[in-house]
Amino acid sequence: MLESGASGIGLYRTEFFYLGRPHLPTEEEQIAAYRSVAERMHPRPVIIRTMDLGGDKVASYMRTDDEANPFLGWRRIRFALHHPEVFRTQLRAIFRASAVGNVKVMFPMVTTYDELDQALALCDEVKLELTGTGSRTTTRARSA
Repeated sequence: MLESGASGIGLYRTEFFYLGRPHLPTEEEQIAAYRSVAERMHPRPVIIRTMDLGGDKVASYMRTDDEANPFLGWRRIRFALHHPEVFRTQLRAIFRASAVGNVKVMFPMVTTYDELDQALALCDEVKLELTGTGSRTTTRARSA
C-alpha cells in the first residue's frame, strides 16, 4: 500500500469478519485488525465501512429469513440496525481503534434519512458509553 504511494484507504470492507466462521467476531478481534490498519496508514485516512451483510453475504450463525429478493431487503445498513448488539460491538471496535489513527466510518447503502439518523444515534450512544466508563481511548472516528 504505502510502497505504492497510497494516500489512504477509501473503503475497508468488514464483512470478512462475519463470514466463513462459526461465531461472531469478538470486539477484541476487530480492534486488532482495525488498529493494525490505522497504525500502518497513520496519518493517512482509513474509511472503515460497517458490516454489509444480507443478500448474498449471510453468516450461518445469524438468523435470517428467506426473502423473495434478498438483494433489496435486509441487507445494507438495515441489517446492522436490525442487529444492534452486533452493530454496537463493531462500532465500539472501530472507535477504540481510532485512537491510533485517522479513522472514519462509512455506512453501507443508506437509503433513507431515518436509517442514517438511527445509525448516527447508535454511534453517539457508543461514544458516550466509551467515554462515560472512563475508557482511555478517544473517539475520533466520524461519518465519512
